[in-house]
Amino acid sequence: MVQESDPRDTEAVACAAIEEFLVGRLEKTLSVYRRARQADGAARGAGEAMAELHAEDLTAWQEHGYLSHANAATVVGEFYERRIAKAARALRQAPRNTGRRERCRARYHSLRHERAAVETWLVAQGWDLELRAADHGTERGVAGHRWTSARR
Repeated sequence: MVQESDPRDTEAVACAAIEEFLVGRLEKTLSVYRRARQADGAARGAGEAMAELHAEDLTAWQEHGYLSHANAATVVGEFYERRIAKAARALRQAPRNTGRRERCRARYHSLRHERAAVETWLVAQGWDLELRAADHGTERGVAGHRWTSARR
């Protein structure tokens, strides 16, 4: 669980969540593209173009600390919501009055607190999670924000 009093822990968790989201999305896109290509033998399609865009998003984050506002909002929304829903499902399925149920409950609450801390950190660093900032465009026309840290 991320403690509000330790910004370095929150920063590390947020960076790990962003990385995990971007890598996972790229891997999923590449997997779908490869299956489609094997099925119909197409030389190049929308799947490959999407994979290239997702690879560019990951590279921009890893090399320059750049993340679009939409991707930042997706980390807080979709990425954490999926993880919280999975933890809630595990909690509902765990037998009452067991150690497993307590671990599931702890995991569920930990993820909810983590999401709130990551959301707060992203906003404090300058990302617009409400997607109102259209004036931060880049050469690709994607509104985003560059995060700088001593570690990058």
